[in-house]
Amino acid sequence: MRADYSLDVHPEWLTFADVQVLLRKYIGKGFSRTTWNRLVATGQIPAYQDPWGNHIRYRWPEVRKAVDEAMARVCA
Repeated sequence: MRADYSLDVHPEWLTFADVQVLLRKYIGKGFSRTTWNRLVATGQIPAYQDPWGNHIRYRWPEVRKAVDEAMARVCA
C-alpha cells in the first residue's frame, strides 16, 4: 500500500504514482504528469521500460539524486 511507503522502505521498481507519493514525503509536493513526462523524455529523470508489462518504471535512489541535483542547480 502506497500510504505505507517511506523514503527508506518501498519497492525497488516504482510507478509514476509511487514516485509521487515519495516526492510528497521528500520535498512536500509532486509533479504534474505533463511536467513529469517532459523530465523523463529529456532524460532529466531516469526511467526504464518494463519488458513484461510495457510500462515505465523508476528507481527511487536515481529519482532522488536527479531531484537533488536539480535543486542544487536552482539554489546555486
